[in-house]
Amino acid sequence: MRILISTMHDDLHAHTVAAVMRRRGHEVICLHHADFPLRQKFSLAIDDDSVALDLSGAGLTRIDLRDCDVVWNRRHSAPTPNPEVNAEDRKFVARELKEASRALWDCAGTRAFWINPEPALVRAQNKAAQLIKARALGLAIPASLIGNDPEAIRAFLARFPGDTIYKPFTPGDWMEQGELHMLYTANVDAAMLPPDSLLQACPGIYQQCVHKDFEVRATFMGNSCAAIRIDSQQTQNGQVDWRRAQESETMPASVIEVPPQVRSRCRRLMQRMDIVFGCFDFIVTAAGDWVFLEVNEAGQFLFLESWCPELPMLDMFCGFLESRDPDFEYVPHAWPVRFDQLVCDAAVTQSLQEARDIHLGPAPQWLPAAPEAQPA
Repeated sequence: MRILISTMHDDLHAHTVAAVMRRRGHEVICLHHADFPLRQKFSLAIDDDSVALDLSGAGLTRIDLRDCDVVWNRRHSAPTPNPEVNAEDRKFVARELKEASRALWDCAGTRAFWINPEPALVRAQNKAAQLIKARALGLAIPASLIGNDPEAIRAFLARFPGDTIYKPFTPGDWMEQGELHMLYTANVDAAMLPPDSLLQACPGIYQQCVHKDFEVRATFMGNSCAAIRIDSQQTQNGQVDWRRAQESETMPASVIEVPPQVRSRCRRLMQRMDIVFGCFDFIVTAAGDWVFLEVNEAGQFLFLESWCPELPMLDMFCGFLESRDPDFEYVPHAWPVRFDQLVCDAAVTQSLQEARDIHLGPAPQWLPAAPEAQPA
C-alpha cells in the first residue's frame, strides 16, 4: 500500500506513523510543501491519453502522486521561495508557488482514501460553522459571539458579567524580552478591553464561561472513539485552558467513555462536515452536561496514549490507515504497537532522524533550520 502524508519537518506524529507503516511493509511518502521548489520539483502532464503528476527530489525517486492508496492530510507548510529571485518579482513568484502547490495537492491521490479530504478539511476549520452545525444536531454549546463589533462585544460581556472568556481563531505566539509567549483561552471583562478602534482591528471569539467539573478530549477515527477525562480544575495553571499546564505540571487524566447520545451526535457532525477523523473538545459540568467546544480535524492524538497508556492510539491510527474505511472499528489485540516503546527503539529513532535529515540537509545556509521535534 502507498501512503502519502502531507506534513512538516518537525511533525512527530507524521514521522512516527510513517516509521510504523514502513515496518509493516507499506510505502510511505512524506510530502513537505516547504521543500518546494528548492528541494522538490513536480510536473503535471495532461493530454488526451493520460494524466501524470510526478514528484522528485529531497530523497524521493520520481513518483506519481496520483497513484496513492491513502492520503493523510496531516499538516501543510508554505512553499519556500528562492531568495535569488529578483525582489520585484518575489510577490508574483510567491503567488505562483502557492497556486502550484495547491494544484499539486488537489490532483494527488485521486483514487485514495483521504484523512481528511482537502475541501472538507478547509471547511471544518471554520469554528463558527462548527458551533452552528453542532447546535443543530443537539449538542450543547456555550453562548458565543464571534466578530469585531465593539458595541456587540461590550453588550455580550455585560450580558455575562465576570463570566466570559476570549479565545483566538488560530494559535498565537510572540517573543518578549527573549521569552516565547503563547496565546491561550482567557477570562475577559469589560475593564480589560482596549479602545474600540483596537477592538475592531482584530476579530475574536467570545463565549460564556462554562463552569467545569472536568474536560474531555475525544478522538474519532471513523467510528472508533478514544477519550480521556482531563481534570483541569486540579491543576494550578490549566483551569481555564488545560494546555497551559501540560508543559509544567503532571496532567491528571484517565480513560472515559463518551455517552452514546453524545458519541452519535459527534459522528453525525463528522458526516455533515465530510471528515473521517476529528479530535473533539468538551467541558463536562457538575450536573453531568457535555458542552461541545470544537473539533480539530487534524489534531494531536499521541499524547492521549502518553497520559493514558491503556489507550493504543498509535496502533489504532495505523489500523485506521490500513483499513481505508470511513466507518473503521478498531479491534483490540494482544500486541499493539506502543508509542512509548517506539520512541525508545534505537532503530526506529534512527529512521525518524534520517527521515528528517533527508529534508533538513543539505540546505542553503540562508534557510533557517527547522525547530527540534517536541512530544505531543
